[in-house]
Amino acid sequence: MEKIEYLELNAHINKKYALIWLHGLGANADDFNFISDLLGIDNEYYVVCPNAPIRPVTINQNVKMRSWHDIASLTDPEKNRYEGIFESEQLIISLIEELVSKGFDYQSIILGGFSQGGAMSLWIGARYKHQLKGLICLSGYIPIIFLEHEESLNRFSDLPIFFGHGNDDQTVLLEHATASIEWLESKQYTIDKFFYSVGHEICQDEFQDLQKWLNKNEKHA
Repeated sequence: MEKIEYLELNAHINKKYALIWLHGLGANADDFNFISDLLGIDNEYYVVCPNAPIRPVTINQNVKMRSWHDIASLTDPEKNRYEGIFESEQLIISLIEELVSKGFDYQSIILGGFSQGGAMSLWIGARYKHQLKGLICLSGYIPIIFLEHEESLNRFSDLPIFFGHGNDDQTVLLEHATASIEWLESKQYTIDKFFYSVGHEICQDEFQDLQKWLNKNEKHA
């Protein structure tokens, strides 16, 4: 299996926690090279931003771009088969294992992302055999193939999950986000959910709420 490429935002030496941040469709690791500074976590967190594989994407006329999985429809999740999601999952798990080899415990690692990256965070974090410190999903969703793989859920009901979404999001529709939250809650996961008057983007209020959430989870660690 190929090794995942990633951008290191700071050194891992003497860091207590690690954050793996996954970009959205068509973006790359550099798109969130500001996240460590903006959240004020440089002193406590080792932050890495991996690059998704390059693959053809159906909704973009099969143009090749960085994508964690294929997307056939934004409005009808039933049409999506998420080709590539299992391969991307293994790449990200290999990165988690690499962080463990650097000295981080599984429960000191947070997996998060934006849009498709947020979806991957939920997909991996709710299936992974080790409980992570937390999951972050901004403007994301639950891949509907979870319905075919419910037996793979780890059922870590005390796994902290931050879910932020824009009420006016026309890319990942609000109804799909709320359905994702409700499904996770029905599986006994506890979600800290936040909604904002924005579209498919991250606003300052969301970063502030995320910073508070990180600080709260550090105190409870």
